[in-house]
Amino acid sequence: SAAGAPPAPRLPAAALAQYAGRYQLAPGFTLTVSADADGLLAQATGQAPAPLFARKADEFFYKVVDASVTFARGADGKVNALTLHQDGRAMPAPRVDAAAPAAPQRAEVALADDLMRQYVGSYAMGPGFNLDITLDAGQLHAQATGQGRNRLFASAKDELFLKVVDARLRIKRGGDGAVTGLVLLQNGAEMPGARLAD
Repeated sequence: SAAGAPPAPRLPAAALAQYAGRYQLAPGFTLTVSADADGLLAQATGQAPAPLFARKADEFFYKVVDASVTFARGADGKVNALTLHQDGRAMPAPRVDAAAPAAPQRAEVALADDLMRQYVGSYAMGPGFNLDITLDAGQLHAQATGQGRNRLFASAKDELFLKVVDARLRIKRGGDGAVTGLVLLQNGAEMPGARLAD
């Protein structure tokens, strides 16, 4: 730990086991937390596991990156979510060990090919985590780093959604009308992603 910082408390194994589980940060992007005799390990989709160190009960931090994790509990006292704090952003992630709730039914609209082509590209959602939108045979797909493709549907111009999970994408445009990014809306949170240059 840093000079002058108090040593991180060691929590008993029974306490650490409460945090073990899968937490969904974004479609196809989860943080899997596991507990062993040495402490907690957190592994994001497509990335190597990294140890978490206790600051106090329900609050942990990374040493390999400048990031921390706060766990939340439901009315029953059980851990049901976490928030990842990194780069000035707070990313909430519900626990998804059990079957995730089905996405609501949304009305679909058909978009012209030339409009859908404007959405194609890579969007930076977080450190080492991009969302790629592709157009194949008249169908839009979204693919997160290290994950499979999921089909995208449109509810309106510049409003897309997934059916596999309850998530929406809102396309952002600049003053010239060109697509500059998107916002991922999921779990009550909004995650902006800037479009990367081709």
